[in-house]
Amino acid sequence: MRNRFITERTEANNYLWPVLLISAIAFLFNLNGWGVTETSEARYAEIAYEMYQSGDYLHPRLLEIQHYHKPPVTYWITALSYHIFGPNAFGARFFLQMMILIQTWIVFRLSEILTTNKKIAITAALIYISFPAVLISARALTTDAYLNTLVLLSVFFWTKRRITHRPIWIYLTYLSLGLGFMTKGPVVFIIPAVTIPLINRLFPMKHKKQGVHHITGLVVFLISGVSWYLFLIWENPVFLDYFVIDHTINRFATNQFHRGEPFWFYLAIVPAMSFPWLLLAIWHASKKLKNSFSYIQLLWLWIVIPLFFFSLSSSKLILYVLPIFPAIAIIAASTWHHLPEKDKRRWNRVLFVYHLLILVALLSAEYFIPEAINFSVGMYIIIGLIGILITFQVIKIRQTQITAPIAGTFSLLLVVFSTYFMQANPRIANDQRNVAKAAKAKLSDGGDIMVYDRRLPSVAFHAHQPVISIYNGNRGLERETQFEKTDKWKNYLIDINDNRLKNPSFFKGDVLLSRISDADEPAFKNLERFFAQRDIVDGWVILYGNTQ
Repeated sequence: MRNRFITERTEANNYLWPVLLISAIAFLFNLNGWGVTETSEARYAEIAYEMYQSGDYLHPRLLEIQHYHKPPVTYWITALSYHIFGPNAFGARFFLQMMILIQTWIVFRLSEILTTNKKIAITAALIYISFPAVLISARALTTDAYLNTLVLLSVFFWTKRRITHRPIWIYLTYLSLGLGFMTKGPVVFIIPAVTIPLINRLFPMKHKKQGVHHITGLVVFLISGVSWYLFLIWENPVFLDYFVIDHTINRFATNQFHRGEPFWFYLAIVPAMSFPWLLLAIWHASKKLKNSFSYIQLLWLWIVIPLFFFSLSSSKLILYVLPIFPAIAIIAASTWHHLPEKDKRRWNRVLFVYHLLILVALLSAEYFIPEAINFSVGMYIIIGLIGILITFQVIKIRQTQITAPIAGTFSLLLVVFSTYFMQANPRIANDQRNVAKAAKAKLSDGGDIMVYDRRLPSVAFHAHQPVISIYNGNRGLERETQFEKTDKWKNYLIDINDNRLKNPSFFKGDVLLSRISDADEPAFKNLERFFAQRDIVDGWVILYGNTQ
């Protein structure tokens, strides 16, 4: 029996590595083809760049003003990537792609452990990389993919601990939780708080005296997860209220950060971001839920309880619920494996229609999006490959063993398509790399890049120099300056009524940027008179030519 399991596991690994290799090629393909995008990706990329430049890895800064909205692990990883690949869009995104591959591997391994079935495990991995939510998390730098990886690792390590009884897995669990806490704070505990007690029930073990290992593990957690917070609180006790009240309680209970959505938001978005697999699992779930406790109940609770918790929160974004998608992939794969062939063919047709609708949407998008869409040769090639894949899918519609591979392949083609799309359509992608390059080219010696009433870290990142923001009421420029020890920040954030802006010589050698939509505002018109020349790049007005 043991030899058979080892053989099956080896065969499953033989399938997994090609999946990971092909996925890596798709995720890394043309990764530097478009610039970091506003607002979130550019913010994280620029904070990491300012760390990389200054060498200060304890005090995150955004546009030369301290910025503590998130703990530093994401910035540290990104800064490390800059040291390896240089401060560019590829460097900003590289380790993000590695996180998706690690997540896929963990989904495979957890599936293998929970179901003891190699086919379910490889199907779960393929389903996971087909989820739109996972693909979105790979395309733009945020904390969510890193947090999801660490959450998954903590669940995997704890499961290994219950099976092997080896203390090393306890330490790795605490380390994962600590790094997750240093990535996004207390939210790291939500999934483990649900799954660890259920894993204990699923894999019972005779109680051994392991208190010393847990105490040591707690020390590991405190060092890896709490030390940075304690250091800042030691520097300035105000940080305690800042982290606990403003960025924990208020994020959950209020709309302070303007991310409010209705209670049902995730109930609609999660099925859409995992279509059709979650609906498939729900549709065929009734009989399995009546059985005694098993991994099926564990997975459903992994999905339902966090989903309810996040639905209660006032602050909602799509990727906040990313850690429930591994459970969806595993339970969908298990459900698929046990379906009668007739039901598999029915869902195969649903998946075909879904793929066909996406292809139609790609071909007709230019008729529905207000912005003009530029189609590159690469985009047409990928659309052609998607068409071939869908044709193959309909020809082989009765061969359900290829359903998951087709779903995974389709999504990886969309990943490659997205790189060409964003490269060809910087205005739609909110990519200001061309703007930054044009602005820097028009600077005179000693001049600065100024931005009118917008927070634009992407320009600072791609120009590799600080920008000066001119504030005229835009909420994005309402910065937290209470932690600044000097007034130096006032050189980088200037109020529109500042007397310096009334002096033409203040703008000598400078470039001033404005969204076209803001360029008719009287305050901007008043500044425009100090510049002799005007260009427009990707929806941005570029003023330059001040010689006074």
